[in-house]
Amino acid sequence: MINIRALARQTLQHIAEFVEDHMPEVEVEPGEEDVLIIDNYNRHFLLNYHGVTQQVWYSSAISGAHHFALTEAGVWHCTRSEDTLSQLLSRELSHICQRDINIPYA
Repeated sequence: MINIRALARQTLQHIAEFVEDHMPEVEVEPGEEDVLIIDNYNRHFLLNYHGVTQQVWYSSAISGAHHFALTEAGVWHCTRSEDTLSQLLSRELSHICQRDINIPYA
């Protein structure tokens, strides 16, 4: 049986570490089941695991709220668009930093 909570925690930790290592222009506040990213304009981007729905939720200062469900292939996929978590985050963080950001495996 897949432990979705453990996979979500691993994904959030991976995102926090990637952002800390590759994006010195933003502030990262990692938690056990959440990650807060704050840009130079004090805009907040919050990712967290929502246990009731077993989804990763993303609140973006740019695009609003998104929910990501884990697919059978092990990919966090948006419940309202064709985006994966990695695609959406990469696109928005690239916009924030004004350079290409590619978060793998989120």
